[in-house]
Amino acid sequence: MTKTRQIVVVMVLLAAVAGVFYGEGLLFPQGDGKAASRAERPIPVETVAVTTTRLADRVEAVGTTRAHLAVDIVPVADGRVTELAFAPGARVEANQVLVRLDDGAEQADLEEAEAALLQANQALTRGRALRSGKNIAQSTVDELANAQAGALARVDRARKALSDRVIIAPFSGVVGFHEVEVGARVESGQMITTLDDLAVVEVDFSVPEIHYGDLHPGLAVRATTQAYPDRVFEGVVDRVDTRVGDVSRAFRVRASLPNPEGLLPSGLFVNVDVILTERDVPTIPEEAILAEAAGSVVFVVKDGRASRRPIVTGARADGRVEVREGLEEGEDIVRLGIHRMRDGVLVSRVGETTPKG
Repeated sequence: MTKTRQIVVVMVLLAAVAGVFYGEGLLFPQGDGKAASRAERPIPVETVAVTTTRLADRVEAVGTTRAHLAVDIVPVADGRVTELAFAPGARVEANQVLVRLDDGAEQADLEEAEAALLQANQALTRGRALRSGKNIAQSTVDELANAQAGALARVDRARKALSDRVIIAPFSGVVGFHEVEVGARVESGQMITTLDDLAVVEVDFSVPEIHYGDLHPGLAVRATTQAYPDRVFEGVVDRVDTRVGDVSRAFRVRASLPNPEGLLPSGLFVNVDVILTERDVPTIPEEAILAEAAGSVVFVVKDGRASRRPIVTGARADGRVEVREGLEEGEDIVRLGIHRMRDGVLVSRVGETTPKG
């Protein structure tokens, strides 16, 4: 191809390109065509109003339940079990008989002691009668009185030994399993069963030292557990430890939870919330917040346009976030579609939600 022809071809191509741009300008004049229309088309969004919600400042921890009263039922004497007067897992009342041991020897000892006491009483009665007639010395009467006191002490000892063959419940509660069977020989201190008072359960948990000044007896406590996922057990703080752990830098707290239905056993893991204070504050849904390096941002909708606004957030609970600075109650913000927003963009509402306050 000659140089002249190349120049002609280039000129023709340039003329064609210029014609295209000229034609587009005629068809779509600037500011009045489809391109401008697309730039100004409103973005559909769902908005929500800033509302006041009651939020609680709380301390969260994990604790373990324990019975308000709990003992191991053990005999104070050796012997053979003749009766187990309770069913495992049953509720028993205070002073109810739980276990009986063989008591034949103790019964005989008591009868012997009572017979000796009877003789001592009779001897002392005769001695006093003789002394009234000056027939015996006062020292003899004193010896008879001492003998009678010794016989009375032996009766008391025999009765105590006999009563030790019967084991009773020291308080009302729920008994555990049989650890021995009827006919088995048990020794003093050997566990026969357990007894727990579960009308109220205590929960022990640890809290970081930073909250030491915040916790005190009487604060409300809410406990949940995987054993009852739909239940919330409410109670109060009972005691706050006076020591902070050297290694853990935490202190122990004990709360009590009423347990009238006996649902909570001893040794159960529970999640504990201690309610420090409750406040009425403006809140917004978590999904309405755009996290940026400089902080949190929302888009406020006013007169059909979205404006970018930084905010300062606070406590969070149940999917809502406290707004400490940047918004006022009643203002509308973008809830869904926030990632498509730019400052000043035109928007149209396709839905508006009013959260529960």
